[in-house]
Amino acid sequence: MSTFLDHYCERIDSVTWGEPFNIISNIAFLIVAYFLYRKTKNSQQSLDNSIADIWILTGLIFFIGIGSATWHTLAQHWALWADRTPILAFISLFILSCLVRVLKFSLAKAFVIFFGFHVINSFVLTIFPASTLNGSLFYIPTGALLFGITIILWHRENIAVTNYFLPGSILFTVAIVFRTMDLSACAVIPVGTHFVWHLLIALTIFLLMSGLIATINNSAEKNIENE
Repeated sequence: MSTFLDHYCERIDSVTWGEPFNIISNIAFLIVAYFLYRKTKNSQQSLDNSIADIWILTGLIFFIGIGSATWHTLAQHWALWADRTPILAFISLFILSCLVRVLKFSLAKAFVIFFGFHVINSFVLTIFPASTLNGSLFYIPTGALLFGITIILWHRENIAVTNYFLPGSILFTVAIVFRTMDLSACAVIPVGTHFVWHLLIALTIFLLMSGLIATINNSAEKNIENE
């Protein structure tokens, strides 16, 4: 008989369908991936190879939903990596895309910041226990970087993209709060709050990706005007 890993408030039985809310809520990622696919396809540069990163990010969102559902269904060590791998890949590629596309940094400067981000992230995870903030510590540097990007956009008066990144950054913070309070909320909310994290982070991803796609469309419009 398999031993299920019990990491969440909702799981009270060692059964495959032990976290129904945590499993079903992953549909939100599949819905977001679909709408971003449509949004990207309809963008002015959808047939341009230069937006390969956007297509890959959209695909990773789909696999985040599949990987997370697998983890919450099977709750095995290997399934945990099915959950983590697309998340790590998405965060890494999204950061690089933002630095180059949104902030217009050179590839060299983007990679320096990207490397520094991962060094800081690794350092934070090393000095604090893995259980800190109920495992949400991993996302804190990402949230800080998102707010940093938003502040730069605000300073540059790039309102069109800021209107996506500001609510996205705030929503990301709120999502982390719900992820963190999952186990402590068991006495009040029997199903926990992790499924709310799924729903909010899916909406966060939609906002941030929409901002990234808006940047591409704005650049395309400027190029047409300059021709």
